[in-house]
Amino acid sequence: MGFKGKISVIPSTNISSIPLLCNILMGWGMEFSVVLFENELENRIAETLKETLFKTDTLNRKLIIRMPAPVFNAEDLLSTLDFKNHILKSREGITVANSEYIKEKEIPRNFMFSRFLTDVKSEIIKLTDFDEESQENFRKVIDMLKGLK
Repeated sequence: MGFKGKISVIPSTNISSIPLLCNILMGWGMEFSVVLFENELENRIAETLKETLFKTDTLNRKLIIRMPAPVFNAEDLLSTLDFKNHILKSREGITVANSEYIKEKEIPRNFMFSRFLTDVKSEIIKLTDFDEESQENFRKVIDMLKGLK
């Protein structure tokens, strides 16, 4: 997408591990921000982080970055069509958000996304394979992250 900056992304295995990751990064003296999606659990963790870990921050840094609705989770960055083609690899009809579909069908996210990452790294899936809706969502994320460095 043309972004030349260097940003490291450390995914958490679940929402409850975010405070621990923050503590580790703080202990290492790293500058970091937490990217959270717009869902009930992540809204609660944002409040917890503000009241505990980030309460003493006086530098006015943007430590919590919120993805705007309707991006409830990472899979919602993809259009439904791209989600079906590149993640599910099926032609199922989806009438809800991608993240809601994963919950309803009890699809294991770690396995699904590691397979997707493998396809991206091996260039089976390229940026040009995504439709305009997905690419626009990727641009929005990159624009948000550009302000961090």
